[in-house]
Amino acid sequence: MKKITMAFLLLVFLISGCSNEVGSKNVSLDFPTDVKTKIENLPEEIQSNLKYPTEFPNDPSFVSFSYQTTDINNELNGDIIFTEFTYGGDEKGWMLHVTTWHSEVPNLDSSDYETVTLTNGIEANIKKNSQGKVLEWINENGELNSLLLMQTSEERNYTIDDLVEVANSMVERK
Repeated sequence: MKKITMAFLLLVFLISGCSNEVGSKNVSLDFPTDVKTKIENLPEEIQSNLKYPTEFPNDPSFVSFSYQTTDINNELNGDIIFTEFTYGGDEKGWMLHVTTWHSEVPNLDSSDYETVTLTNGIEANIKKNSQGKVLEWINENGELNSLLLMQTSEERNYTIDDLVEVANSMVERK
């Protein structure tokens, strides 16, 4: 009986260990409690428009959430200017900022940038700067989405294609 129990535990360990090797495809995030609480404090209109990626360069090791309101003295008052999910894979050498501008949307000028068409047909601007690679687009709600992929080590060179894959995986919060 001990051998069967040990074999069963070993099998469960191997299966669970292998399931973590799936990588970055179709990650379903169960947000940490502090992230869920911050989201639940937002107005329903903002909550229903939140989008986040389900694919990443590698499995993220952490996620955080923040937002900015028009009332800097009391974050629970005023309009939500932007929301931001931050994902990290420090041991894998990347950090991702997913920002949605809900009000006071910055002007998106695409004349000076290369563009890429996302799978939903929306054109996104490609930017590269000293911080990393950026994709920006106006979504179907008239909000500005911005993805900033920062490389935090030289182990792997993340590409615009990596960032486009992240953008194409954006889903609405349910």
